[in-house]
Amino acid sequence: MIVQRLAFATLTLLAIVSAYSLSVASRRFGDAAQTFDGIELELAGFAFERGSQAVTFALQVENPGRNDARVTFIEYAFVVNGVVAGGGDARPGATIPSGESLVFDLQGRINDLSYVERQPADEPLRWLVNARLQVNVDERLDSVFIPFSFRTETP
Repeated sequence: MIVQRLAFATLTLLAIVSAYSLSVASRRFGDAAQTFDGIELELAGFAFERGSQAVTFALQVENPGRNDARVTFIEYAFVVNGVVAGGGDARPGATIPSGESLVFDLQGRINDLSYVERQPADEPLRWLVNARLQVNVDERLDSVFIPFSFRTETP
């Protein structure tokens, strides 16, 4: 009888610990998902001069979530008038505190400068920047890639 009561008490304690652990893990995943879903990206500046291979732009990343967000990698490709013409990447390793934003100054390169130079000089260059941002909000969880794109024009 004592063995049965001891076994029942042990199972009850194990069930309580498991429920608590599941609750903590669920909250951690929920907070991380809320932070990932809430991150906002905005183009804060874009510059390119014809004849140059350098493309510079600024990306503002806002973190309205409850967790700090660590940006570990940014990868981008430049599409000029419908043709992929270059790109780049950055490894900022910067942390954006909860409720704050950070501007990343990024630089890429035109790989197909001859294509860009063949575009009519009297028409603006139409840019599409396709990119993804790798973000981690909890070192116990995997990081997530957040895709984004924006359009702009340069003379």
